[in-house]
Amino acid sequence: MIKAKEYTRMNCRVMVYVPNHHRAHPGGYVSRATLVAEKALGKPLPKGVTVHHINLNAGDDQNGNLVICENNGYHHTLHRRQRAYEACGNANWRKCQYCKKHDDPKNLYISDRDRACFHKDCKNNHMVEYRMRKKGEICATQAALMNHTPENVAYP
Repeated sequence: MIKAKEYTRMNCRVMVYVPNHHRAHPGGYVSRATLVAEKALGKPLPKGVTVHHINLNAGDDQNGNLVICENNGYHHTLHRRQRAYEACGNANWRKCQYCKKHDDPKNLYISDRDRACFHKDCKNNHMVEYRMRKKGEICATQAALMNHTPENVAYP
């Protein structure tokens, strides 16, 4: 039995030499996670599908550690929810881009395209600091010391 050529990338992802595979890179290598997911699914993965590692270890390609994501957006959502759960114990909470604290989405402004997420007080404080820095009233170090945390937010 001939063992397939494999190598491990710097991000710990194991690549296997399968030159005729539909997802093979130009050098003929494909991610082992992709091969495992395809075997479990019983057919090739469609274009645009991503394989997520539940334990975030890209080298752990066991069946039970992989989730087939329909697109990159869903894959990103899994990572965002996992980070929120680890940070505050609630996967549904979001992170304010200004104060960097997680909070209930009801207390945050979230843009229609889901790109911006912040407490309105935090954004207002940030804009005040920005204008003061621009006018030269304070330096960046002083601005960094100013508090962005809104007083009406309860944290676990």
